[in-house]
Amino acid sequence: MSDIAQSQSHDPLRLTLREQFLKIGSLPARILADETALAHLRALSIEDPSIEQANARKALWQVDDCIYRLATSNAITTILDDLLGEPGYYLWGAQLVDRSPGENHGWHTDIETAREGFVSVWIGIDGASEETSVSVINGSHEVSAPLQAFWPSEHAARLDPAAREILLHPELSGVSGPTIATCANGEGIFFDGRIWHGSFNRADRARRALLLQYGKHGTPVRHTASFDAFPFQYHPSDNPLTTPVKGDPDPVANKTVIRQPDGALAYPAAKVCARPELAEEAEKAWEMYPYFRIETPIMKWFSCHASVLGASYMPHTPHEHKDEEVLVLLSGEAAIFAEADSSGALRVNKAIPGDVFYYPPGMQHTISNLSASGASLRYVMLKWAGRSGRTQKVDGFKIPARAHDGEKRLSIDRPSSGLDKLHIHSTTLAPGKGYGRHIDRYDTAILVLSGELSMLDNKLGPGGVFYTRAGELHDTRNTSAAPCHYLVFEFHAMAN
Repeated sequence: MSDIAQSQSHDPLRLTLREQFLKIGSLPARILADETALAHLRALSIEDPSIEQANARKALWQVDDCIYRLATSNAITTILDDLLGEPGYYLWGAQLVDRSPGENHGWHTDIETAREGFVSVWIGIDGASEETSVSVINGSHEVSAPLQAFWPSEHAARLDPAAREILLHPELSGVSGPTIATCANGEGIFFDGRIWHGSFNRADRARRALLLQYGKHGTPVRHTASFDAFPFQYHPSDNPLTTPVKGDPDPVANKTVIRQPDGALAYPAAKVCARPELAEEAEKAWEMYPYFRIETPIMKWFSCHASVLGASYMPHTPHEHKDEEVLVLLSGEAAIFAEADSSGALRVNKAIPGDVFYYPPGMQHTISNLSASGASLRYVMLKWAGRSGRTQKVDGFKIPARAHDGEKRLSIDRPSSGLDKLHIHSTTLAPGKGYGRHIDRYDTAILVLSGELSMLDNKLGPGGVFYTRAGELHDTRNTSAAPCHYLVFEFHAMAN
């Protein structure tokens, strides 16, 4: 590295890589790309229709094997392991950037990464030198706001390679000049996603570089909706795909795909399914069988359990929750006590297997076993809190079993307190029939009422519940010799 003016003093020999990076926000690196990779990257035309759009969206790792191998190579990941640490990190951005002689990309903070938890890697591909490389302002990652908060897009200070006005910012005291990455082709620089940087081609030849961008698991990355506005604006739903490099991805934070050995992109497979063995008769008056509790991109939390209720027993007095609930009766006869109106009066609903009840937040409710034979009854509860944090006033409702008795196909949309909508439908699959592998943009719970249903490598019988997060790969198929009847609950997100 060389300085236009001497940067803040530090002795990198006395610091670990991570300590140096945390202190100044950047780290030089040598020999990140070999000649074979450089030759391939020089030959790529970013105007070729097969990669033009992917390059514009910083998604070249999705379509080019060489770039993906380079982005996940030991030369890069060995350093990222130190810089990003546990619980691991993902790759989201890969873009070839060409600069003609005299072309500048003024001082800025990358909008997508303008917060803690991101590292970018700039690698010279062709024409890289001190006159053409990226410049960074060391220490700027610790300034209280991105550069665009102080200098709007058209401000002349952003086009000054020496950053004279920018360096007068009071939070940059002790930094006397920007640092230029004096990279030869194949060499580069790691820098904090928040750092102030720019690119000024002062040579008489064009320059090409590769920008790779990584994020720490659990840190969401979002596409920008505007390159000029501040505060920054992010796209509400069109977010970049990510792929894990080290560690397990966080399904809540980002859209994740897994890159296969043949280059194909596969979505993570759905794997939440449960059916504990429910007792034939309650050994206690009320026994609860936890199925699962998870977080998803749509749900702050979602839980599912089954219960076995003894004869003539009520598990609790009428009560209410802050969350939403769905109850589905599996067997027996029940009395459902639910608040009828704002007066607080309770209405008694007789329930038979297959009946569905929705309780919004604040609705008083309980259940009692009415089975005349003295048999236990069984039911499944779905409970959740939407991630948006917004709520709306809605009423509870009942869907009778006769609305989906196997010959009739139920399909309804209902309002939900914390969701855009709750869609419920029923399906009966003949033996050998099913739906192929696909993904949905909403979360889904599937409750098996009769028969046997398979999803990927899992099979469930009556009372079993599958759950798929938005973006998870799944299918459904009846692999048994008898028809399979099940209910599907779709949870559609409410906009933040």
